[in-house]
Amino acid sequence: MGGATLASNEIIAGVRVFAHHSDPAVSPFNSWILSKSLEMVSIPMELYCQSVLEIANHLNTHSEALSLRYLHLASHLHYQLALKQMRLVGGGIVSLNWH
Repeated sequence: MGGATLASNEIIAGVRVFAHHSDPAVSPFNSWILSKSLEMVSIPMELYCQSVLEIANHLNTHSEALSLRYLHLASHLHYQLALKQMRLVGGGIVSLNWH
């Protein structure tokens, strides 16, 4: 990872002091812990997306639902595109107009 600080010499001097005292490099152990936690995020996210799909399917058949939009419902305008582009089911955003 990299970055740049564009500022006056006074602000840059303060950034240098902060960087010197805070050690901006991540230790190998902390890097490993971070990578393990990122691996585990995918499991609950897949379950979450599957649950949202089930809820969207249920609400889509409800008689009082005026309209429902969810990318992974076959009735959605961009359903085929979503199947090609999204690895997970369809995210967690459902748009619903209730009667």
